[in-house]
Amino acid sequence: DAGQLDLVRVLASAGTPIALVLVTGRPRLLHGVEALPQVNAVLQSFLPGPHGGGALADALLGRFEPSGRLPISWPTAASSLLYPHWHAVTQQCDGSRTCGVAWPFGHGLSYSRLQ
Repeated sequence: DAGQLDLVRVLASAGTPIALVLVTGRPRLLHGVEALPQVNAVLQSFLPGPHGGGALADALLGRFEPSGRLPISWPTAASSLLYPHWHAVTQQCDGSRTCGVAWPFGHGLSYSRLQ
């Protein structure tokens, strides 16, 4: 929704650190919001179910460390939607132009740093 993306941009313009929580059933175009310097974290919950709110709150409050890998490639533009989002990235939409992704299939980070 454009209003929600505008809200993130307004918060970012104020210098507020942002943890972007996405509750979606499929990838949505974020129109560059994920690349704003104030967006320090992105948490994708897909469809969390009736107990998802508590689980999201626990993750955001640091009660446990969220971990996981994306089972999809996250598109950056409508032209990226021409290839199926449930397989590894080939960077080719239709063979004639290159399409980027915000996060490739299998991407994921956590709070920890392995040494």
